[in-house]
Amino acid sequence: MEKKRFFLFALVSIILIDLVSAQFGGFGSLSIRDFIENGIGVDNFIFMALFLIFFAFLFFVLGRIFRNSAGQTNKPVAGTIAFAMSALMTYFMYKTGFDISSLFFN
Repeated sequence: MEKKRFFLFALVSIILIDLVSAQFGGFGSLSIRDFIENGIGVDNFIFMALFLIFFAFLFFVLGRIFRNSAGQTNKPVAGTIAFAMSALMTYFMYKTGFDISSLFFN
């Protein structure tokens, strides 16, 4: 219960940091939007999000395919293959110049 409370407090603190910075005229402003737009870039953020989505989906599917002799999921094999496949999928999208941001923005 204590970990959940700390995580909730940290999340709310990060979200509300702009309200605190606005009191001081925006000096030293820190926000998630500024970090994404100016720090890593919107396109890179979208590629990272797609990588995580691909990885989660492939890990789920491959976990159902690769089982050990006891019938349990063989997580190292499924994780390795899912990581490699999702990395290749994301790299292919990046190298072909697929304009992913046009799907979300004008």
